Amino acid sequence: MSSIMLRPDLKTAGGEVNDVLVNGKYVGSVSIIYRERDRMFGAVQLEKHSLGEDEEGAVLEFVEQYVLGVAEALNIHEQDIIATCSVDRFIISSSEDEYKEYDLEDDPQYELVIVNEKRNRVDYELLDEDSGLLANIYCKMYGDEVVGTFVWVVDPLPKRWNRPHVL
Repeated sequence: MSSIMLRPDLKTAGGEVNDVLVNGKYVGSVSIIYRERDRMFGAVQLEKHSLGEDEEGAVLEFVEQYVLGVAEALNIHEQDIIATCSVDRFIISSSEDEYKEYDLEDDPQYELVIVNEKRNRVDYELLDEDSGLLANIYCKMYGDEVVGTFVWVVDPLPKRWNRPHVL
């Protein structure tokens, strides 16, 4: 039987983030925000490659019991929690820790530049390593939804875009 536990990472009056550990090993995180006696929103992100075949269900059940316990303690009757279990990993961090998953030296470098920003609209340019314009990107925000349009200046050839790149 696996030992499942949550390790507090950040706690505030209106939410918390916990690391999910299985046998002392990090397998994901739980992030929830809440307003006492009102609502709770959150996300559970599990790393598929870190879990054994029989562990995913047990971890999700453990996290569900934790979330329901917090909701009950805060007298919250409406919860919206999204759970994902995937092999993709994207890290956006302002810390000085470096994350290196593969050699970036051979990959082309791209830059996403804001060229226009208004209240509910942001326009970007996607540039290649020679500062050549690849695409114009237009994004509009409607409440909590974002709609974006790519206008390619150059043809996005399959050989150029054969795998995800870090911007």
